[in-house]
Amino acid sequence: MRASDLLPALPGAAGGATKIGTVNRDVNAPANENATVNATVKLTSTEQAIIKAVSKDGNITTETIAAQTGKDIVTIKRAIKSLRGKGIVERIGSDKSGHWIVSKKIHNFKTQELIKIF
Repeated sequence: MRASDLLPALPGAAGGATKIGTVNRDVNAPANENATVNATVKLTSTEQAIIKAVSKDGNITTETIAAQTGKDIVTIKRAIKSLRGKGIVERIGSDKSGHWIVSKKIHNFKTQELIKIF
């Protein structure tokens, strides 16, 4: 077997058209311009409580949120991890001296409330 047998044929070369063009065509395809920009994000009651607490006090601790909501601290940490993964809350700075911010607009359609963005 020769090296030329393993490589795709180049345009203008003997053997036909390139296979590389078909790969690049898929990669360089235009993005769907009609895609939904504002997607609905479903939040649990715990996640909603965390967002409200962080909106009121960016320096709040997970222990304080757990005490306010009556949830276990592990549940609060799990919900915060979920919110961070969704890009809704963000921790600025270290665990000890940092603070929380809400980094996306959240609109509660049940109460018609818009949670403030920092």
